Amino acid sequence: MKNSLIDNTILILCKEISLMPKENVSWKNMSEEDLLFEIAICIFSSQDIFEKAIAMAQKLKDNHIFSNINYNEIEYKIKTILSNTLNYKKNNIIYYFKPRFKNRNSKLLTNTIKNIYGNKITIKTILSTSTNEKDARNKLINYICGFGPKQSSLYLRRIGFCDNLAILDSHIIDYLYLNYGFSINKNSLSKLDYYEKIEEKFHNLAKDLGYSIACVDLATWITMRVAKREAMLWA
Repeated sequence: MKNSLIDNTILILCKEISLMPKENVSWKNMSEEDLLFEIAICIFSSQDIFEKAIAMAQKLKDNHIFSNINYNEIEYKIKTILSNTLNYKKNNIIYYFKPRFKNRNSKLLTNTIKNIYGNKITIKTILSTSTNEKDARNKLINYICGFGPKQSSLYLRRIGFCDNLAILDSHIIDYLYLNYGFSINKNSLSKLDYYEKIEEKFHNLAKDLGYSIACVDLATWITMRVAKREAMLWA
């Protein structure tokens, strides 16, 4: 059953988001090292919260993992770095943590680097030879280990390649079910054809609201995150 309160909240947030200055980020102006850094963030964030993913990727960057690539040692170096206690800052509070899934993340990132640079290509080559955003997403899924449609869409948005691909995370899926009764098989979202089917539904909803899909999914993410947190507090 449609909840007009949720849609009204999303609309209010969309208005605010649309008035905010946009970050001038363009993959064409980024170095190969920075593009790889963003890949690491998106790989890690599939298993952990975003703040931790950024902290993990930043530690690798600080240790020149993305600039001095040695295929024989890279997996060991990544695993060693991710075995240490790291930290991130949120709301002026420093949180310490030990990265989870360091073996898996090390393997995924290492294999990604080998898939790309071992084949004598670059991330910029993959992007520049893509005919459109969906073609770029498909290529990234094929080259980057651990990337499904959601992570690939997130990556393309973060590097400023496009902003019209949906990032169908749990908050968006819950919104589609709660407000429109869309029964979504979360396990099937890893399949590109199924993902694009649900993405099209969200595209149409964004059009009805009158804002870009990037604006609507950010507003929806914020709204649902707060709504679920409040529901837990008052349950």
